[in-house]
Amino acid sequence: MKFVLFDMDGTLTEPRKKISTKMARELINLTKITNVYIVTGSGYDYIEEQCSRLWDSIDATNTGNLILMPCNGTLVYKWMSGSYKKVYDISMRSEITVKKYEQLVRTLIRVQSNALNHFKFPLTGNFISYRGSMINYCPIGRDASNHEREKFKKLDKQFSIRKKLINNIDILMKQAELDGVITRALGGSTSIDIYPKGWDKTYALKHLQVENCYFIGDKCIDDGNDRQIYEKVKELGLGSFIVNNPQDTIKVIKNNIIPKLGEVQNG
Repeated sequence: MKFVLFDMDGTLTEPRKKISTKMARELINLTKITNVYIVTGSGYDYIEEQCSRLWDSIDATNTGNLILMPCNGTLVYKWMSGSYKKVYDISMRSEITVKKYEQLVRTLIRVQSNALNHFKFPLTGNFISYRGSMINYCPIGRDASNHEREKFKKLDKQFSIRKKLINNIDILMKQAELDGVITRALGGSTSIDIYPKGWDKTYALKHLQVENCYFIGDKCIDDGNDRQIYEKVKELGLGSFIVNNPQDTIKVIKNNIIPKLGEVQNG
């Protein structure tokens, strides 16, 4: 069975925004001919907040063809008995030990404190969000309004704030002997995802056969959190596509994915 794996923020939705009716319609049509997976660094609650329009509208016979993979695929949710149920999860604390997890949190607190001495950006709350299998570190806080997020995005683009914070994280992790245990990547447009080594989005492929996979994402170069899975599917799978926004994604679905699925099914 061939399938399509999508990133969420910046690919299916604008960052932290709800999925559009047009995108939902395209994905619903896609579930009629193949399985659709959504893999994201966000937790299930964010997928539900942003994408529930999708499964609220989907035909009951096809709902099982939409699988959700929060936290880089270290969690998996499938449609069962009228709602999504968690069928797989794994613990970051158990993987790296509680002691190293606490070292990591202390390291991020130091990074945040140093950042406030060097940069001026909006501050809200919920800077360090533990999601069971990963940490999302957001310098401005996950409680930021859209206006505050846009302000930070402009500053980040101008001053490369997150890239500089990543450099600081790397230095401090090495000092704390965490560099061989933990890795990090830019998450979305305002945060940094931090997880055990090997738990990037390629983790999602542990549940799947990469040779049967197409992948579509927007953060596929440099420190973007789609880069590893983009490269792996490009090398071993059916193909990977870089997009800049949901409008690009719709074009890829129509012009590339559906015709290619037709070729595979007819071949």
